[in-house]
Amino acid sequence: MSNKEEIAGLDMDKLLHRFGGNREAALKILRSFVVNTKQLIEAAKTLSKESLNDYAVTVHGIKGSSWGIFAEATGNQAGNLEKAAKEGNFEYVSANNSLFLEATWKLVRDIEDMLDGMKTEKAKPKKDKPDDALLSKLRAACEAYDSDEADALMAELEGFEYESGAELVAWLSDNVELMNFMEIVEKLADS
Repeated sequence: MSNKEEIAGLDMDKLLHRFGGNREAALKILRSFVVNTKQLIEAAKTLSKESLNDYAVTVHGIKGSSWGIFAEATGNQAGNLEKAAKEGNFEYVSANNSLFLEATWKLVRDIEDMLDGMKTEKAKPKKDKPDDALLSKLRAACEAYDSDEADALMAELEGFEYESGAELVAWLSDNVELMNFMEIVEKLADS
């Protein structure tokens, strides 16, 4: 990855190496990290002595995904908070949670900004709205739990800039990443 794509706290070279130099695979993992980590950050905001076990599970998820993309400092912070939560050390967790979430949110935003910047570098052809035939095929792929086909169809849908329906495509993209296939089927059935 180029120097322009450097993000503090993330070792892009190691990430790219993990995927054998396959830039698209590395970017797909980063997109997935953004979507999933946003939800985990929201869950980790709710903190009480009674919720320490749930909190430990949540930061465990952040730890694993951070280490998976070589955001080791974030992963290590999450690991320390997970350990403290498992030990019932509410004081440590409550004293360090806000800074951890702030730093993790910054990492997510930085990755998101990089990914968005990459999208705008390539001017997309414009369309009035998402193609009904593609949406129908996506619905069928989701009904069949065919993630490869769903990914391919999303790539095709995301290849355009839409005058209307862009929010639907963004929602579909996030939910394909999360493999929320039944939610996609329901959403496309309603549209």
